[in-house]
Amino acid sequence: MKSVFLFIVSLILGAAFNSLILTLGMEIIPPPSGYDMNNAEDLAKAMSVMETKHYLFPFLSHSLGTLIGVVFYTYFSKAKKLFFPLLMAGFYFAGGIYMVLILPSPIWFDSIDLILAYFPMAILGFKLSRRKT
Repeated sequence: MKSVFLFIVSLILGAAFNSLILTLGMEIIPPPSGYDMNNAEDLAKAMSVMETKHYLFPFLSHSLGTLIGVVFYTYFSKAKKLFFPLLMAGFYFAGGIYMVLILPSPIWFDSIDLILAYFPMAILGFKLSRRKT
């Protein structure tokens, strides 16, 4: 039961970190003017005028959110297997697929994001935070 609770807390932590990076990113690289990025319709419309720089923080938020969630879980868990970190990445990946389906983002971004942001970060986070006993 403790492992399930830790898994859920880790998922929430990774998602919160994802949101934090997205918010910070909009302060550093402002979105195109005239669009409200908190409104789904405006966000979809803004995608056609976004430049490459606007995709940096979404990628960082997806990859670092996954990494932080997995590091937290792996560090505090007694599990020594990669299964739960990959399961966590699967949840985040499902969210990434959902975003690809609802937002008209460029194929180059979708490909890079889905290939590099979730499962590779889960494996990296697992390897970085494994306790040696």
